[in-house]
Amino acid sequence: MIDNIILNNIRDIINNKTGIVLRDDWLLDMEIVLQSRFIKNKMTPEDYLNHLKKNYDELIILASHFTIQETSFYRNKTHFDRIKYQIIPELLNERRKNKDKHISILSAGSSTGEEPYTLAMILTELIPDIIEWDINIIGTDINAEVLDYAKNGLYTKYKMRNIDSWYIERFFNKIDNVSHIIYQLKSEIKNMVEFRQCNLIREPFELAHLHDFDIILCENVIIYFNYQSIQRLISNFYNILRDKGFLFLGYSETLNMVEHSFTLSWWQDSFAYQKVKDDSMKETAPPLPQYSVFKKKIDQPDELTDSDNWSYEEMIYLLIKYCDEQNVNNCITILKTLDTSTIETDENFYIIKAEYLFDSKKYIDAANACRKAMSINPHFIDAHIMLGYIYLELNILESAEFELKTVLYIDKSSILGWYFYALYNQRVGDKQKYIECMEKARKLYADNDFHFNTALFPLRKTLNQYISHFLIKTLD
Repeated sequence: MIDNIILNNIRDIINNKTGIVLRDDWLLDMEIVLQSRFIKNKMTPEDYLNHLKKNYDELIILASHFTIQETSFYRNKTHFDRIKYQIIPELLNERRKNKDKHISILSAGSSTGEEPYTLAMILTELIPDIIEWDINIIGTDINAEVLDYAKNGLYTKYKMRNIDSWYIERFFNKIDNVSHIIYQLKSEIKNMVEFRQCNLIREPFELAHLHDFDIILCENVIIYFNYQSIQRLISNFYNILRDKGFLFLGYSETLNMVEHSFTLSWWQDSFAYQKVKDDSMKETAPPLPQYSVFKKKIDQPDELTDSDNWSYEEMIYLLIKYCDEQNVNNCITILKTLDTSTIETDENFYIIKAEYLFDSKKYIDAANACRKAMSINPHFIDAHIMLGYIYLELNILESAEFELKTVLYIDKSSILGWYFYALYNQRVGDKQKYIECMEKARKLYADNDFHFNTALFPLRKTLNQYISHFLIKTLD
């Protein structure tokens, strides 16, 4: 058993020097890793702590144990599809017109290399005369061991599970071992990627000398970082991107909790952040809507036959009404009407749509609807609450934590934010924090005259009643 003071000091060093936040539920894993490093270095815990303060290489080795290195080719399909079918073709047209044959892409947190190699294969497929182009693809990771693995270009069959068979035939050599099959990446792809060890949050920024990247992918990386580290990293990424360049984050990662100058850009079900210098092109976040705007009394027919004559506000009002009444058929009719009409929808439509999709167990579609709402209004609390709730239901706890912390960052008085954050802490086994967060939710609920303080309550009426009953009961 390692002394708690030493353990916390080591955790603070990792946090301060790498930005990686080691949660309390990782402490057991941390102890196991540290015991192995004590033995490897032949040091006592006290000596190792002093060694760690002075030895950056040892710090990086230690920190590398606490980031997930699991990846595969074509892992985030919607992102790669957007790059392949929209971004790169548009980029090629622009560059050919300007007689500029240069493309630069950064894969930050590239792990064992599948992501940058996938990009190299896509470019090779799309550019027949690629030998005449200056292609610059850089893969970085804090872990030197995974970068060595990446440089070898050897992959198991499992790693190939998402990749098109045509890519496998063209870009890999199949090696039959006695016990399993190995795929060797061909040199034409391996030579297109440069790998570098890099601590993304170390200052001065280790990639600051690079510039004009067309695309930066940093997926499932910032989930490990604290707020200050994320803020610095996103600013640095913005500086090394070219104008109109794209930043891709993981599916569960957003920039809503930090200040930034990016514009959220959608293509089908894929979102990315685009660097747009022209302020007139940026999306502006409208103010939070007031619930009273939907309180107006309207006379609606028993059947939805004259919806063409209704205003958008009236249709939203009816959607809320029918959701509360669990009138599924009428909800579907209005949702389809708005989906297929030319009416300009706002965040309220997408959060209601997300709830309907969630009730239908279409969790990914519901999450995408939440992100649509966020793209219109990044500070729309209900969308973050709903997305956090979706992740809780799916037991994707790191993503749930991120969304619920975002809620409380935007509004520390959010009753539902504290309620669901309490449930998150209960799920990860932090009993003390669960009690503290739940007490906070109860007090805010009582102070607000037993009403929820969201613009629209984004959950089913039955769940609304359950939460209300639970909070009131625990106040007794």
